[in-house]
Amino acid sequence: MGLIPKTTCKRCGKPFDEWRSRCPHCGARRVKASQRAAATTTSRKSGTAANARAAANVKWQRIFGLVILVLAIASSVALINVSLSAQKAEAEAKAQAEAQAQAEKDEQARQEAEAQARLDQEEADRLAAEEAQRNAVNVTSITITFYGEERTEFSMNVGGEVPLKANVYPLDITVPATWSSSDESILTVSEDGVVSGVSPGWAKVIASCGNVSQECNVWVR
Repeated sequence: MGLIPKTTCKRCGKPFDEWRSRCPHCGARRVKASQRAAATTTSRKSGTAANARAAANVKWQRIFGLVILVLAIASSVALINVSLSAQKAEAEAKAQAEAQAQAEKDEQARQEAEAQARLDQEEADRLAAEEAQRNAVNVTSITITFYGEERTEFSMNVGGEVPLKANVYPLDITVPATWSSSDESILTVSEDGVVSGVSPGWAKVIASCGNVSQECNVWVR
């Protein structure tokens, strides 16, 4: 190590003696390093008014930043809640619309089923009427029997019951006879031919099929 201190040229980077004012290699002037320290402002000195103001500014800056952060979080939460509420309302509206559409569809299906049932019943009634008309034309006679014995008259008690049967001829006729009473205050007869005594007196039991009918005189006592 030499006795004369060395320095490095800022331009060419080569060392040379510090006593030289210029670099012997490139001729650049040697720049001395500043011996001054950076000045310290009064705001950095503790206990000064400037330092107190700076501390207050930093405090309020922190408070303001915290307030902004809280507002940002609250705004984000509010936006999320609004979005969720909108999605929920949309889902509820969609579900309600689907339920209403399904209810309308079910009601339409019910009405169509009822209409079809009425049509089917009307068709069945028409076919039955046609069949009854065809069979009624061929009825030749009717006999009223009690346990297989033909009856044209009989007597019974008030409150009693007598089961009758109507035989329609020819026997291949499938239409059943209809029953009626000439005076229901004295006796009644069911659609199956069961005669019931109501009060004392005389009345007729009538069995009919097509244009043919048969009567049986009944005395109720």
